[in-house]
Amino acid sequence: MRKASQGNASAIATLRREDVAYLAGFFDGEGSVTINRMKRADGRSKTDSYTLHAVIGNTDPTVLVWAQSLFGGYLIPREPRNKRHRSSVQWMLQNQWALRFLETIRPYVRMKTTVVDVAINFQRAMRKHGPKRTPPEVIAWREEQRDTIRLMNGRHKRTDDPPTIRVSQEVH
Repeated sequence: MRKASQGNASAIATLRREDVAYLAGFFDGEGSVTINRMKRADGRSKTDSYTLHAVIGNTDPTVLVWAQSLFGGYLIPREPRNKRHRSSVQWMLQNQWALRFLETIRPYVRMKTTVVDVAINFQRAMRKHGPKRTPPEVIAWREEQRDTIRLMNGRHKRTDDPPTIRVSQEVH
């Protein structure tokens, strides 16, 4: 069962540099970033939905519980797929919560700087287009950012993936 939290903005503001650096290192070693696309089949929306996810998993939930108390998000227990493995917990942040976390740790991230930069740029650029259909160029940009992160995460290329990775700084 998921356990959600809104986080604590005032506690984030008073975090020591050492704590932020520790979280960044923990994320570098155990975390990941994805952009998920949800196809709309219900007919209520004319465009797909894109969601930024920042996730850290570990078999010891101590750091994850602490991070959740600061930044919010969900704690999700995971049962092992293999009998020889232990149960684990995933801490998951979405959209603005993920943005707040990634912006906070960014100065201390060492291994995942590019993927964090793409994620931050993506979420800052997200905005609603109201009752109007999202313009095709905005959808194409979102999909490009999603594909960029997929490739950085080592996911296999789809047949329609672009041949090169381009990190766009444009805001849509």
